[in-house]
Amino acid sequence: IYNLNSLNDAVDKIIFVSNCELSKNELKKIEKFNVEVNIRDNIGLDAGAFKYVYDKYKIELSNYDELILMNDTFFGPFKPYKDILNEMSNRDVDFWGLTANFDSPDGTKKAIDGYIHSHIQTFFVAYRKNILVSEFFNNYWKNYDVSKNNSFEKVVNKHETYFTYLLEKEGFTWDTYINLDHYKNDDMKYNYN
Repeated sequence: IYNLNSLNDAVDKIIFVSNCELSKNELKKIEKFNVEVNIRDNIGLDAGAFKYVYDKYKIELSNYDELILMNDTFFGPFKPYKDILNEMSNRDVDFWGLTANFDSPDGTKKAIDGYIHSHIQTFFVAYRKNILVSEFFNNYWKNYDVSKNNSFEKVVNKHETYFTYLLEKEGFTWDTYINLDHYKNDDMKYNYN
C-alpha cells in the first residue's frame, strides 16, 4: 500500500496485475488508487505478467512517454517516486532502473552465454517511448513464450538477467538511479549478482 501510494503520486495510470486470486478485502485495499486490476494465473512468473500486460495493452503502450514494469519483491521506496522520476527524466537514456548487477559468473551454469550480463534488476525498470514503439521491443514481447519460460530458472536466465543485454545490443542506452560504480570490478568473479 505504501509503495502504491508513492507510485500513484508519480504516474498517470497504474495497471495492477496479480498472479493469483485476491479476496474482496485485499482488492478493497487498493481500490482507492484507481488502479486497473487484472487477475491471472501464475504462468511465467513476473515476466509472464509483463507479457500479459503487453498482450492486453500493446496498442495503448505506444501512447505512453514511459512504461514502468515493477513487481512487489522489494521494500520502499525510500524516496518518493515523484522525486526519482523527476531526477531520471533529466538523464539521456532509453531505459533505466533503480539498481543493477554487473557482469558476473553464472552460479547456475544455465546462463545463455555462460555468464550473467550486466543488467537492470527487473523489480523496477522504466522504458521510454522510443523503446515502446521499437520493432525490437514489440517483437520480443510478441514472441515471448510463457509456456517455455515457466520456471524461476528459465525466467531469470532468459529474461531477467538477459533483457538489458539484448536491448543494449540493439543500441539502447541505460542507467540506474542508484550509482553502483563502486561495486563494479573489471574481474567479473568479484561482481556478485
